[in-house]
Amino acid sequence: MAEVLAPVDTLPLSTPRASRRAWRTVTAVMMLLVLDAVSEFAAFILAYNLRFSSRWFEVITITPEWQFLSIGVATFLCLAATFSVMDLYLLPRGLATVEYIGKLAGGATLALSFGVTIATLFLKIEVPHLATVMAWAIALVIITSERLLARRVMHALRRRGVAALRVVIIGAGLTGQAVAERMKANPKYGYLPVGFLDDDTQLPSPINGIPLLGTTNDLERILALQQADEVLIALPATSHERILEIITRIPSEGIDVKVAPDVLQLMTSPVTVDALAGVPLITVKHGALRGWNRIVKRVMDILISLWVLIFLSPLMLCIALLVKITSPGPVFYAQERVGYNGYRFNIIKFRTMRTDAEASGPGWTRFDDERRTWLGAILRRYSLDELPQFINILLGDMSVVGPRPERPVYVEQFRQHISRYMERHNEKCGLTGWAQVNGLRGDTSIEERTHYDLYYVDNWSLMLDLRIIAFTLLRVLRDDSAY
Repeated sequence: MAEVLAPVDTLPLSTPRASRRAWRTVTAVMMLLVLDAVSEFAAFILAYNLRFSSRWFEVITITPEWQFLSIGVATFLCLAATFSVMDLYLLPRGLATVEYIGKLAGGATLALSFGVTIATLFLKIEVPHLATVMAWAIALVIITSERLLARRVMHALRRRGVAALRVVIIGAGLTGQAVAERMKANPKYGYLPVGFLDDDTQLPSPINGIPLLGTTNDLERILALQQADEVLIALPATSHERILEIITRIPSEGIDVKVAPDVLQLMTSPVTVDALAGVPLITVKHGALRGWNRIVKRVMDILISLWVLIFLSPLMLCIALLVKITSPGPVFYAQERVGYNGYRFNIIKFRTMRTDAEASGPGWTRFDDERRTWLGAILRRYSLDELPQFINILLGDMSVVGPRPERPVYVEQFRQHISRYMERHNEKCGLTGWAQVNGLRGDTSIEERTHYDLYYVDNWSLMLDLRIIAFTLLRVLRDDSAY
């Protein structure tokens, strides 16, 4: 089997792994510390001048500038400690932008609380409340902006191989291939899959462009040869003893080890642990949308659908006129889908294809599909053809977030060979979903989509819905995979 050496970042391979990792970490931490310090003090100086030197606010007593800046110093020290504890100086690789901003906001708020407490109790400073709140708001804007800019710069560098982590994947099955594909599809996170290790000697090489480097018997030699920074174990249905045996053979210096759960066999239901006379009992929950949760979700669906249908009605009217003018046929396209508990309903979309598009039978929409109209291609690119589905949501056929509904013919096929497929119908289908925001839409793996759908059904929360909505808006603006 061929062994392929992949490029690394700007440091030479001869540099010890621990030194390379330490160099990158120290550089990133120092850069972010300097940026945070500048941002924090700039915020306090600007807030002080706005509050006490401008004509916008009535001033009764003026806090000495040195006292207010002392609060800023205390807040920055607390900010550095808080961000360190929250791992916000490591530029997390796989964290979504919305989650990252949330962590920054939470850390900055906590740091200000600690800083004000220190200034009040230990420095005996009388804190000017309005100026402090202004400093917090300004600091939050500046810190978030500089962090997002630093994140974009780091993503751009990682796409070019700078500071990329060289990953050896143990296990070339479905799980290993799925993880490798995600790494290749998201180079901004800085994971470079250099090859697979698998004990099946009959596997071809390369697999999806990634070489098969050898078997697990070659582990130590391959890790040294490839200068691996990380090992990812992706062995489905493997005993704990086997995983532990592999881990013990991996050098501890400079190499991180991660274990990927089997994406097709992992039980996604959350569990709770109770006790009966000292005996632990594990309760497996099936679905989180019960009682008040279902009412909350329905209220959110009604409010969002009403808002969209009212405020975007001019846009929808323009799209309807353009569809009618640019191609013969109806404005809307209604198609039977399977929803909650097998209930069938007609999903409504703006028509994006010719009227004879399914003359040869139903089929998946493909990239550069010739059946689309020129206007339909634009509508699909920005998901504008989906807007009429808010009528389905208002009527209760669908929800804003949930598993995407499929046609009856496909549901009948999938239920025959995909385990737990019908459990995705235990909740209402959605306009967008956990699978879609993770890049699984259109003609993609039904097994993997089902896994994500089941995760959503079993782990629903209001925050998860809000995250999916935010991710959907970002993908609509930036993602070219919609067709």
